[in-house]
Amino acid sequence: RHTRYISVTGVQTCALPICLYRVTLYSLYKNKPEDKKEYQRQTDSRWFLATDLGLNARSYKNGVLVWAASLKDASSLSNIDVKAVDAWNQVIGKGKTNNNGVAIIKVPANSEPKHIIAVSGSDMSMLNLKEHTVRSEEHTSELQSH
Repeated sequence: RHTRYISVTGVQTCALPICLYRVTLYSLYKNKPEDKKEYQRQTDSRWFLATDLGLNARSYKNGVLVWAASLKDASSLSNIDVKAVDAWNQVIGKGKTNNNGVAIIKVPANSEPKHIIAVSGSDMSMLNLKEHTVRSEEHTSELQSH
């Protein structure tokens, strides 16, 4: 195995307020001599969102604690509208970040948030809770509002 870095200079910049990019890498590698095909193709794709809204979250059995910070300078972002959506993209909870960039989103019992979506003016971000969250012990603790 070896690593190859790919330059993104020359990639067309996006003039829209929200820019979503899909990067797909293709590789061709030689199979072992006993394989019927001489070469094998492998692909991998990732989505990238151009945003300044950085999100972190911690899931609880009755809600999600969300932190929003600027990716530019790591400052807390206040007044950001955040919502939790389920696997069917139904909004199951909403909140707004405070001066510390923290929002508490309460969700109904027996619901399972899949994504957090944050919007501030023309900027937005999303976080997949299945892949990018700090989980409490099996969702046994409850989220407390202070």
